[in-house]
Amino acid sequence: MWLILLYPFAEIYAFVKFVQIYSFMDAVLFVVTSGLLGILLMSLQGKSVFTSAQVDLAQGRLPSERIIHRACIMLGGLLFLIPGFISDFFGLLLVLPGTRHLFLIYLKKKFKRGFQKGNVMFFTNMGNMGNMGQTRSPERDAQVVDVTPIEVTHQKIEPPKDSN
Repeated sequence: MWLILLYPFAEIYAFVKFVQIYSFMDAVLFVVTSGLLGILLMSLQGKSVFTSAQVDLAQGRLPSERIIHRACIMLGGLLFLIPGFISDFFGLLLVLPGTRHLFLIYLKKKFKRGFQKGNVMFFTNMGNMGNMGQTRSPERDAQVVDVTPIEVTHQKIEPPKDSN
């Protein structure tokens, strides 16, 4: 908990140290460039990463290796968007292939352990939270709704005239 409170101060400290070593304009240029890189990475990976991972988890499978790699790159892009040197450092670790593989090995172990215990949670398209051990098929949950069509006409209705 206290790490969350110290994080902004650590970012400010890193910024001040960078300015002391280089210059203020170099620091601003670095932050702006990393933000643009984050936007580029996020747009390249796109929404399909989350959709693909969500489908795999909803079907009771671990997401494929490619999806996890793309999600890590997208998370790295998100960290680049956050202004600061510390977040950029961790974003770089997620984008670089070598350190990303180490993170993925750790993440896979965590997923498998949680998967075996039934603790892995996912969000369905409806926004509900479900447990991995209790996955449901959309076909089984479908409900038939009978609808009676009505005809809609566009007629101008005159307001009643006041008889007074």
